[in-house]
Amino acid sequence: MVRAKDAAALQRVAGILRNSPEVKGTLLRLPMDACSERAWGMYGNPDVNGAPFRVLFWRDVSVPQAEALLAANHAPVVEATRGDDGHLDFETPFVDTWLTRDALTAFVNSELVEWVEPTPVLHEHNVDSVALSNALPSQIGPATSYNLDGTGIVVGVWDAARARDTHVDFQGAPSPSPINNGTKRVLKVDGTSLYDHSCHVTGTIIGDGTGDASAKGYAPKACALSYSWNSMDSERRTARHDYRHAADNHSYGTSTPSTYNSSYYGGYDSGAQSSDIDIRDIWLNMCKSAGNDGDISGSSGPGDSTCSDDSCMKNSCTIAAVSDTGGIASFSSRGPTNDGRLIPHFSANGVNLRSTGNTSDTAYLGASGWSGTSMASPSACGSIVLLTQLWYREMNNRQFAPDVVRAILADTADDRGNQGPDYRYGFGIVDCQRAADLILANSNGGGNHIIRGTVRQNDVLEYNLSVTSSSTPLKVVCSWLDIYASTGSGNKLVNDIDLVLVDPSNGLHYPWSGLTSGGAGGQTYQFTRTGANRRDNIELAEVDNPAVGTWKVRVTGFSIPANPQNTVLNDATGFVIVSENAMSTSQETFEDNLNSGSPVSIPDNNTTGITRTFNVSNTDAVKNVRVFTNIRHTRRGDIDIYLTHGSTTAHIETSDTSSRDDIIGIYPDTRQYDDDTDGFIGASAAGTWTVRITDTASGNTGTLDWLAIQIDYDTVNPPINQPPTANAGSSQTVNEGTTVNLNGGGSSDPDSDPLTYQWVRTSGPAITLLNSNTATPSFVAPQVSSTQVVTIQLTVDDGNGHQDTDTVNITVNDVPAPNNPPTANAGSNFSVTEGNTGQLNGNGSSDPDSDPLTYSWIEVGSSYTTLSGANTATPTFTAPQVSTATVITFELTVDDGRGGSDTDTVDVTILDSAVNNPPTAVAGPDAYAAYSAVTSLDGTQSSDPENDPLTYSWAQIGGVTAVTLTGGSTASPSFTAPTIDDTLVFQLTVDDGNGNSATDTVTVFVNATGAVTSGGGGGGGSSSGGGGGGDKGGCTTGSDTTWLYAALLAMLAAAVAVRRRRA
Repeated sequence: MVRAKDAAALQRVAGILRNSPEVKGTLLRLPMDACSERAWGMYGNPDVNGAPFRVLFWRDVSVPQAEALLAANHAPVVEATRGDDGHLDFETPFVDTWLTRDALTAFVNSELVEWVEPTPVLHEHNVDSVALSNALPSQIGPATSYNLDGTGIVVGVWDAARARDTHVDFQGAPSPSPINNGTKRVLKVDGTSLYDHSCHVTGTIIGDGTGDASAKGYAPKACALSYSWNSMDSERRTARHDYRHAADNHSYGTSTPSTYNSSYYGGYDSGAQSSDIDIRDIWLNMCKSAGNDGDISGSSGPGDSTCSDDSCMKNSCTIAAVSDTGGIASFSSRGPTNDGRLIPHFSANGVNLRSTGNTSDTAYLGASGWSGTSMASPSACGSIVLLTQLWYREMNNRQFAPDVVRAILADTADDRGNQGPDYRYGFGIVDCQRAADLILANSNGGGNHIIRGTVRQNDVLEYNLSVTSSSTPLKVVCSWLDIYASTGSGNKLVNDIDLVLVDPSNGLHYPWSGLTSGGAGGQTYQFTRTGANRRDNIELAEVDNPAVGTWKVRVTGFSIPANPQNTVLNDATGFVIVSENAMSTSQETFEDNLNSGSPVSIPDNNTTGITRTFNVSNTDAVKNVRVFTNIRHTRRGDIDIYLTHGSTTAHIETSDTSSRDDIIGIYPDTRQYDDDTDGFIGASAAGTWTVRITDTASGNTGTLDWLAIQIDYDTVNPPINQPPTANAGSSQTVNEGTTVNLNGGGSSDPDSDPLTYQWVRTSGPAITLLNSNTATPSFVAPQVSSTQVVTIQLTVDDGNGHQDTDTVNITVNDVPAPNNPPTANAGSNFSVTEGNTGQLNGNGSSDPDSDPLTYSWIEVGSSYTTLSGANTATPTFTAPQVSTATVITFELTVDDGRGGSDTDTVDVTILDSAVNNPPTAVAGPDAYAAYSAVTSLDGTQSSDPENDPLTYSWAQIGGVTAVTLTGGSTASPSFTAPTIDDTLVFQLTVDDGNGNSATDTVTVFVNATGAVTSGGGGGGGSSSGGGGGGDKGGCTTGSDTTWLYAALLAMLAAAVAVRRRRA
């Protein structure tokens, strides 16, 4: 059939037709040529008064022409695609309508109509669902360049019961199997019974069509975990730990009454909140059916929200159901949520899907298939499984984060219903092939189609984008995983990020934005592009006819609250921008070698842990830095993670009491429970970056499975100096006498200029500010007779001529100070020889309120002595006669006179004057010495219980190099270190001149750099008279400076050396 535009066009083609041997002649089209066989039969049947028909218009027919023909023949539009203005748009070129016999005659004789057929009664199967999402094997399967079939990918399915793991469509698992269940590709994890619904859903995702090709699912080589929906939250966290499943499907929802009741819909319940937490916490790609209440009895129409509260999550993929033609199913639940958020998020086929059944290994459900959003959700989930396989391959096994998944799906979805997102289709029908093309374009382009960024309060980030043709719409998506909201909050969006496109003429183009609350007309509400979106954490900016030239993608941290929930820090949050147009970014990712190898074990209960190093050569300033982690651990509360560059260390994960498994996320983008990484901003990126991971408690083990750091560079020359922003911190309410710590650390300078601080009181009771020229001064709240407010002003100066001020109010309450009890201190244990005077000392006792103390001493457990001045701080006694060393215990009680008291004891050893007690030798701590350094040994901490004068004798007893000791018979000899690495051991012998002596040793490690140490650990010496070693004194090399860090290094090295010798 040839349709010519006009007579002139027909004349031009006539010569071609005449000269073509295949053409025997031409005829004008007859009515029968415009009909299918059944339609022609109905056309000639006088008993047919009317019937449903599908009309296909010629491609050059305009919308007004088609609508005029329909209106003239009173033919209602039953189903068709429509544009923003509500008119037909012919995205789908046919219209389903009802034609009377006269209307049928008019249509088949109309020059506008190409074809008329009875409206088909569709019996859809899974294979049709796969086709609607462009996920057929012929499109993206193993025989194509995409090579996607789900191999190696695991999906979780939670349903009323389990799927039949012996079904013929669920066999052929790879070896080794990712679910360890032999050749079965389904693992029944919990529950006891099988269920048709579970089998159907599972087959939609992974069925291979062995028993019925029409029931073939999306990912025919993937494996599935089959669960009963009880304990879903904890089970899927366990599944994520055990199997790292790529996505999980939930084709169920909260029960609702048979008659519409608005209290069941559009809210945000505890289930939604819990899922939002877990999705962000361990990157769960959750597919959730929207619900089947779209046509519920009693609904008043398009103004009624019909998505139940548990489906109204912010971070999930909530799925609506469409037919094979892409039309929304009448039963599919609609949005908006009560606060106006977009729900559902996406659409997929869910009408008349044929899939696997439960009753036998070859059972399939329904000649006409099953319908429901329960069928649509696994259709979307199947696409995500295939895309995960591609993502792992292209991104070196990096986890496929939910914010990335949602951004890709939103950018590539087949837009249906109203232009842009709407409350029936969401962003549109999931298009698996187009999403795969975007991932491949990003991989081939070096990461310029999918860009991750970090934003803080008021941050403005920009990325350039080039448009070469105005005929193709420009689409950019910004997606982020939002922190969970309180169930009772009015607006569920916590982190509010703004996306704006700036055209070459600096015109602003805003994202699609919906309602700010549920209301009449909500289901069909046309989203607008006139301002910021204040409700959704997926934003789509779309320009229909973009100007050619360079555009800017602008991302702003409009509202990033610092502490939005208890124990949730939020100085920064991450986002993903996605576009099929390539974007420019100065960003570099450094992956650990282990990502392509084997996981690295994290030593249990080991403060050294593991350290991974990344070397960066780019000298640009750091704009942002983030750490990607995938840690598999049975108790993540044991884990500490540190990021270090130069002299700056950020403690990005602090051990706590959490018993959850695993750490999967990005610091600070999706995980920020401790330090932000903003301390690195502005510094040169060049040099070594290290990530250290430690396990702080015993009993739980884990591995580091994937690690990378990503740096955003600041490549822009410093602009004209911009003024700083002062932030005096949050207002506080304190009690009088309390130390108040102010914090101006939130002050900032857009040029990263170093700031100086000056704090002054501007009103309220007088105070004394300590360190008033620092960011964190303090003062003691004054004594007040009633509640008073102290106002303090902070001035910050950037050193380049700009200042800013901010004030903070401190409310001081009049609160009588409670009495605090004293602390008794009976002094250190000591010895005294019989017959001599011993003195006790309780002067170390104290009272936090400075109350005067009274003292009371008694001898406990014996009655050898009589105390003189027992009610003073320093009583005395005469040591009794003993035949052997005897320990007497004295107890001190102090009282503050205000009801507070405390006790402490001291042990006094009474020595027999006829027995000489051995001395204690202390040779000092082990130390490090540099080549040729003059090194002193120190035995001055040696002692004798009778205070006998001691003599000292030092000798070298170990080491490759013999050194000469100067002053070897003194307490502190010295020597010159050799010029080679060596371990020198010296022995000190002390003698009390009365027949007793003791020894101790010290080790000096000699290397090129040396280390300065002082102080030290325990003894290690011996004495010839029954004495033992004691606390060591000191040893110095080259300087008297004491470095605790160096001491710790020395102790660690010594411990390692001992372990090696024992080995």
